[in-house]
Amino acid sequence: MLQLLKRLWREDDGMEMLEWAVVAAVFVAAAALGWQQLAGSLETGLENAGTDLETLDVVPPPAGP
Repeated sequence: MLQLLKRLWREDDGMEMLEWAVVAAVFVAAAALGWQQLAGSLETGLENAGTDLETLDVVPPPAGP
């Protein structure tokens, strides 16, 4: 196992794979945080729309002649 780690440390392929894994992890974390932010904004917007509809005063149309 120690020989494998030493070989990966010396070879660029092992380090490049590790770098791409870190980049992928950062993208996944950013996407998860962005999704939570979007979900919170959508929830707030829908709650505000519902409140506006509940408090809306509906005026009946005027009676005909």
